[in-house]
Amino acid sequence: LRNEIAPVYQELLRSVPLILSYPVLREGKMAFAMTEGLPSGSPWLVPPYKVVEPEWYLVPGVSFSLQGQRLGRGKGFYD
Repeated sequence: LRNEIAPVYQELLRSVPLILSYPVLREGKMAFAMTEGLPSGSPWLVPPYKVVEPEWYLVPGVSFSLQGQRLGRGKGFYD
């Protein structure tokens, strides 16, 4: 996460009835949380926030194999 969100996404968040959650690190494991207003923190969301269990996941991808497997980077949180 970055402290700035592209203006087009800010407008989307205001116009679409969608609630987004962001990654947080809790006891060494990834969880998701909601925050009031725009998120801040990099790479994890910083408090205050409320931990939630998302219904859907939008997972970032660096690239994908020919079989559709995500080729990620990092600590394996999404892999």
